[in-house]
Amino acid sequence: MANQAAKKQAQSNAKLLQTFLYGSAGVTIFHLLFNLIFFFSSFGFWSVTIWIAFTLSYVFFFSAFASLGRASYVNGELVSAGADLGGKGLTEYAWDVIYILWFTEVTGVFSYYFYLALLTVPGYAFFKAWNGFIYPWITRSANTEEIKGRKALRAEKKGAKGK
Repeated sequence: MANQAAKKQAQSNAKLLQTFLYGSAGVTIFHLLFNLIFFFSSFGFWSVTIWIAFTLSYVFFFSAFASLGRASYVNGELVSAGADLGGKGLTEYAWDVIYILWFTEVTGVFSYYFYLALLTVPGYAFFKAWNGFIYPWITRSANTEEIKGRKALRAEKKGAKGK
């Protein structure tokens, strides 16, 4: 029963990687076949360029996830389950980007305007940066008082009582 949580984590990571691989392969094959069958006459440089860009982004995310979630074994025994690929934080944002990529690649075969959905990724990143860092930094008042520690407050009280 030792290391049971790590074993579950390793299985969960393997399942997520398999889901990502099958999803990306299915979406990519759909994109390629749909364009070749229905839009063969307009299947040219830009269609191939878009297809290669999506494929390279999937390769990047898969290699990043595979290295993050790789389980480590020593003598057949699990030492480390790797990072939680289904957890909160940056991996959660990465999964959101992957879902947007899948949506855009599937719907992009019907109209190139769907590729504008990819702008949500830098738009959301700017939104988070603006609300979390830029706006508070810009609107910070120049004459704000520093927060005093307990010792400084005690010293002030003693000084006020002595007068």
